[in-house]
Amino acid sequence: MDLDSGAALARERGVTKGTITKHSGSWNLWLEFLGRVEHRGSPFLDELGPTAQLRLCGAFMHARRRGDLGPATRARQVTAGSARETLDNVATAFVENNRASPILDSRGKVHQHIRRQTSGYKRDDPPKQHQKAMPPIVFRYRLRMAKHARARARAHLLGGAVFFAMRSCEYTSVGKRDRKTKEPSKFGTSPSCLATESFPRRTPAYT
Repeated sequence: MDLDSGAALARERGVTKGTITKHSGSWNLWLEFLGRVEHRGSPFLDELGPTAQLRLCGAFMHARRRGDLGPATRARQVTAGSARETLDNVATAFVENNRASPILDSRGKVHQHIRRQTSGYKRDDPPKQHQKAMPPIVFRYRLRMAKHARARARAHLLGGAVFFAMRSCEYTSVGKRDRKTKEPSKFGTSPSCLATESFPRRTPAYT
């Protein structure tokens, strides 16, 4: 028993507080959904077969998608990712309570119905709104205005940040080329350029 208790304690410590909060919130939404559809049986759907369980899970994800669950003041359509995450958290609760996941097929993969439903939501989701990147002149200014050692260190760190942003193409477009191999020197504003331009007598901060 000591070994079993120790294993259970280790499992609890292996989950962050944020994850526990998310899973608890998802389970509360699941219980609310079961109440709205007047399901009087077990919250783990023990009395239902796999097909009925799957249909109920699909209906739950759709209710979550429409914003039907939770506080009325927050009722709004959620993204495909949020709806699917809520369902995944509920399925995890099934497994943690020694039940089979209600959204997996006989091969142990997410059922096609759930995958297609998720894909349908993704097609209807609005496009992501990316934040506008700061122009390189901002980083040059920070380097130029750095008057003491700590300020210069922060400015050099920012230069490193813009370097990696360029490598991941946050500042450039690459078409079909590998995003990780884009040369940042196209802008003439790699960290070494920023450093040598602002501090011509110093050794470049990055090579």
